[in-house]
Amino acid sequence: MRDRELKGRGVRCLGSKHGNAKLDELTVTAIKELCQRGMSIKTLANTFEVSRSAIWSIVKSKTWQHVKGNNHVL
Repeated sequence: MRDRELKGRGVRCLGSKHGNAKLDELTVTAIKELCQRGMSIKTLANTFEVSRSAIWSIVKSKTWQHVKGNNHVL
């Protein structure tokens, strides 16, 4: 593991820097705010074209933890 880290292979890509990211930090902030204002997870998922579980994970801060926003608990 030390060799991996010394060679820069252990670096985690967060958020929009990850190659498979469908959202960016600005969008995640908007999702958190819209959910707090009462928009449903299903509506958010349809609007941003991601799964309901992806929205739930964002709102619960299971993913995109580095994005500061309102932590709304459902």
